[in-house]
Amino acid sequence: MQSSADYPRLHRESDRVSRLLRGLHRLEDGLLAGLLLILLLLAVAQIGLRWIADTGWIEGETVQRSLVLWIALLGALGAARERRHLALDLLPRLLPPWGRRLVWALAQLIAAALCAVMAWYGWSLIELEREAPGVLFAGVPSWVGMLIIPFGFALLTLRFLIAIALGPPNEAPAGEGDAT
Repeated sequence: MQSSADYPRLHRESDRVSRLLRGLHRLEDGLLAGLLLILLLLAVAQIGLRWIADTGWIEGETVQRSLVLWIALLGALGAARERRHLALDLLPRLLPPWGRRLVWALAQLIAAALCAVMAWYGWSLIELEREAPGVLFAGVPSWVGMLIIPFGFALLTLRFLIAIALGPPNEAPAGEGDAT
């Protein structure tokens, strides 16, 4: 059993974890914003080069596709972090509170399992690509751009499992927050 003397130490550790998580969230958001800015600048540059010089960066389209993949998975991570990802919530609204919690936990578990499968197959895709790699740009192998698939889905798996441990989000009374 813990003594009352342990509580300040536990509180300090909790503060460190909270600061670490806030820092990781800022890093994640900054990376997402930076990649989106790069994608936008690259697209504008491609349009400008085609319009002005009737040319373009040959690997530009490939890099843009890779950036869209990274942005999509980082966006999914942010949405899962904020619990704003796509969800079907008709059934839980019809259930009593204990049923809502049970269905919510089951949905998080299913989402985690699906993301784990996607991470597994994403890694298999990386291994296949490494056997006969193409070039993404400037000598960078194409599989480097695909690394977000297994790692992004692995992180989503963790996010959904952590969500189960944290419990369902606080529910607004019926009718509130529905009109958007």
